[in-house]
Amino acid sequence: MKNLLITLSLVAAIANFSFAADSKNDMVEEAKSKAIDIGISAISGLLSGKKTDDIIKEAKDQAIESAQDTANKKLNEVKK
Repeated sequence: MKNLLITLSLVAAIANFSFAADSKNDMVEEAKSKAIDIGISAISGLLSGKKTDDIIKEAKDQAIESAQDTANKKLNEVKK
């Protein structure tokens, strides 16, 4: 349960940073949306009785995938 709370806190922190950033930027909007989706997915898994370890693994995998996607988009933007 402690790991789940840590994961949800990290997702909330990502969302907060996104909200604080310039919301006119499409990349920021996408990152914010993904952070919210990860949080909702974790909460949904918790409410459906899914194992905490499975929820944490899924949230971690989604966060890593999202970060990689954002980094690749930023890299492509800089290359242009």
